Amino acid sequence: MKTHFIIFVFLLSILKGGYSQNLTKQANTTGSEICVDAPYHLQKYDSLGNINSIPLHVFVHGSSCIGCNNELMNVRIKVKNASQNTYNDLILFDDITEAEFQSLFINKSETETDLGIQSFDASLPAQSDVYSIDFTSHSHSLPATTYTDITDDYWWFTMMIPGEKLVGYENVIDFEVYCELDWDPDQVFYLRVFRQVDDFPVVENWFRGDVHYHGMFTQNSAEVGLPIDATKIMAKYCGLDWITFTDHSCDFDNYGIDMFDNWEKLGINVQNLNQQDSSLILIRAIELTVKNSANDHIHTLVYPRVGNPLNMPYFGDGDGDISATDVTVDKMCDSLILHNCFAYAAHPFAEGDELSFAVDGSVWNLGHSEFPENGMPHDYMGSIICNDLSNPSDLFSDNPNLLLKDGIVGGEIWNLYASLKTTEAEDPWDTRYAIDDAFSAYPPDDEVHTTYRFMQNLEAVDFIWQKGLQAKNQNENIQNWKFFISAGSDAHGSFNFSTTDLFMGVSGQVTDNAIGKLSSLVYCPIGMGVNGKNVLKALKNGRVILSSGPVFGFSLDTDAGNLYPEIIVGTDTIIQLSNCENITLDCFAANSSEYGDIVRKQLIFKTQDSDFIYDLPNNTELYQTDLLSVLNSVFTSQEYYTDTWILIRGEMETLLNGLDEEIHHVESKSFYSYTNPVWIKIVSDSNVDKYFNDVARVYPNPAHGIVYAGYFGNFDNAELFVTDLLGKIVFSHNIKRFEQLSLNMSKGVYLFKITDESGVYKSKIFVY
Repeated sequence: MKTHFIIFVFLLSILKGGYSQNLTKQANTTGSEICVDAPYHLQKYDSLGNINSIPLHVFVHGSSCIGCNNELMNVRIKVKNASQNTYNDLILFDDITEAEFQSLFINKSETETDLGIQSFDASLPAQSDVYSIDFTSHSHSLPATTYTDITDDYWWFTMMIPGEKLVGYENVIDFEVYCELDWDPDQVFYLRVFRQVDDFPVVENWFRGDVHYHGMFTQNSAEVGLPIDATKIMAKYCGLDWITFTDHSCDFDNYGIDMFDNWEKLGINVQNLNQQDSSLILIRAIELTVKNSANDHIHTLVYPRVGNPLNMPYFGDGDGDISATDVTVDKMCDSLILHNCFAYAAHPFAEGDELSFAVDGSVWNLGHSEFPENGMPHDYMGSIICNDLSNPSDLFSDNPNLLLKDGIVGGEIWNLYASLKTTEAEDPWDTRYAIDDAFSAYPPDDEVHTTYRFMQNLEAVDFIWQKGLQAKNQNENIQNWKFFISAGSDAHGSFNFSTTDLFMGVSGQVTDNAIGKLSSLVYCPIGMGVNGKNVLKALKNGRVILSSGPVFGFSLDTDAGNLYPEIIVGTDTIIQLSNCENITLDCFAANSSEYGDIVRKQLIFKTQDSDFIYDLPNNTELYQTDLLSVLNSVFTSQEYYTDTWILIRGEMETLLNGLDEEIHHVESKSFYSYTNPVWIKIVSDSNVDKYFNDVARVYPNPAHGIVYAGYFGNFDNAELFVTDLLGKIVFSHNIKRFEQLSLNMSKGVYLFKITDESGVYKSKIFVY
């Protein structure tokens, strides 16, 4: 959810002159602010069995306004077990060398005048037997003290708390970080870190990431992101493999030289950090503010082209916060096609996902007469707000050859984790056991609750899936008929907890949202690729599993492993009925003690008219059976699933019981995983000639981007050649028997030629 609480610029400038320092995290208060952050969870031990270090990040923002400079004298870091109520252990570094001390600072701000970044090294951090960090770049004699004078907009560092300083502590620990300021009130921050003994849930070839995250290039009157370099290390500790920086298009003109220069700076930073360390990939994307059909603002996650992730230009206009944007959904789609990019509708349909009225915000409009209109009840809970029949659809296309608008491949329907809430920004976990208003469970009927918003979004997507099946069954050549789903935290910095909904630091909610708490796992069998190009390929093709921790997925395969290969989520495939008994349904799950026990694992089979549920055993990580027996178990007759497109998707739920309520603030928690669908068409033997050539098959014709080619001859392999009208070979492949290829083709006319020992088979395909 995005909530921008905007005040007039002239009022903001007046207020900033009257406030010098405020205590909040990532909620852009008037004046300047200090933020202290640490990962919400991490693995306690490294691969060698040593206790992991913990990164602690300190970020100072907005010190350039009148009277807002921060004269930071020192930082004192205390640690305790979460089960204790007092901080007695001060972490000091006077027992190591100066070089060892300086090496603890891994992310440091460096002077960049255009963006107003001030050097951390120039602050001269020093060891002390009284303070964890003493700053010595400035001094005065009455009283005698040293400090660093922070006068620019941005100043930060990340310090690694060595594992040896954390020996003997329990798995859940608390930090008190005391920032002593000269002339201004001192600032104190409290953080709770959950250390896990088990490995995070991991599945081979699936890489976990956050599709919706805001870094330092998100800066507006309500929200502040955190530095890119700090985000990278925090994401690694939280168990992520990749992140897309989806900073607001409407923010890129709020700082620096101009929005185009800022866009280039973000790209340079991303590229440099990826070159330094490719174990966690950063991807430059954008959350684009666009106008919907009702002339209201909505958000879209725009991702770059698959082959060159850093090639996407900035095509926002910097507007959409205080002033209206000129970019409409249709204009955005034109840009997506022009630059070969793709988009997911951001937090598209739910009540709790609606953008604030203060920015003329709304949600995506289905605009479809077969879906209940606005004001009608959702099946799950709440009221529908995404189907205004008086305005055209933001999603469905007017082109008879397309179901959905070009360039929009799906929706980020699981957005912003919110299971706990409080108004207490200083110590939401109540680590001192001294306040009444600490974290408590979100009521299930609160529209901001994670499950409430997800289920409303899923209802709308389920309707889109149904319309896709109907359209494909009516017209085999229809394009853009599939709709993919993803999950992202929408975190603004927020490595530990979030104050994004604490408007201007004055009112609203603090939540337990943080980076990666809602994540998307993408299928990358050959790795994530340079600058995440394979991550983008998986996102574009819907090879995505959604997760709030545990992981569930499935695929279809054969014993030989080469019949209809890679039938994984996001894929659509035509299968001959007589081959179904050779196809296995492979289900996999990954979990850990952090997420409790698996209590529900299901496959949902959807036809264009109805849904059917197939329950899987909860007590197995791997489950395998043949597809035909499952189909015959789910459906009472073959007519339900033959000669018609259906989809299969999966869900899993886990439950963590017996929690210490004083530490976790709940007695139990539920976690989930959802897959994208697999779309299949089972062709009966009587209709096989309609879809299969005896030897070769290439479809659809005409095609829109993706062309499928398969070989079904009597030999082990054949040669596939694809040429353009001038005879130039644009693709060649030694294709195996029963192998099917998915080729991403640009617009044009192509000749597909498959040659085996018995002859040559040709097909002319039109791609538009």
